[in-house]
Amino acid sequence: MIDWLASDVVAPLIVGIVTSGAFLFLLSRIRPRIGVSQWLCRKPDHNTKSGVSFRYVVKIRNRTRSPVVDFHLRLTMIVRSEIDNQLLFSRVKLPWFQDAGGERDLMVLGAYDRKDPETRFLYRFIFTFDQTLEDCFAKHPGAFLRLQIVARHAFSGFSSVIEHTYRQHDITSREFKLGDTLDVTDAQLTPTTNSENNETIHEKDGFG
Repeated sequence: MIDWLASDVVAPLIVGIVTSGAFLFLLSRIRPRIGVSQWLCRKPDHNTKSGVSFRYVVKIRNRTRSPVVDFHLRLTMIVRSEIDNQLLFSRVKLPWFQDAGGERDLMVLGAYDRKDPETRFLYRFIFTFDQTLEDCFAKHPGAFLRLQIVARHAFSGFSSVIEHTYRQHDITSREFKLGDTLDVTDAQLTPTTNSENNETIHEKDGFG
């Protein structure tokens, strides 16, 4: 009886568990794995012909050994309220500069490769507002920013959905370090001048 259970019940069960575990592990390797910066970096105020804009940067890293495509990112502000002892969440319209909106798209984000001199697996997204996010938080106590990302694995076609939350204390005036890191520097932003167009540049936009 015991031998029968071991051969006809226990053994297939163990094989099934191992097979399922291997499948789940493989599935996790062929989905996009995206890293999001802990900090929301505020760049110095930018004067334009249309007025002053306030810019904030998020840095993203593709941790997958393959490119990811159809990269879509959205930033929204969520306010929590309580009505009749029920907790409700609602979206607040952010003061986007020139109605730029909080959605960004990227066709391809490169595969993770530390030897890539252009660090195409890293990208910085800039969000521009008519007023500071600090003012928005002051108007809506307890609010938070929700960053949502949808990306698809270039080879398997599987997609991943990533969410990250920012609160006011996650905003910093420090800048992101260059290279394969999502950390920020210890120093505050220090503008440098681009001699070609005499434009003030505070950090590298896009890759890096």
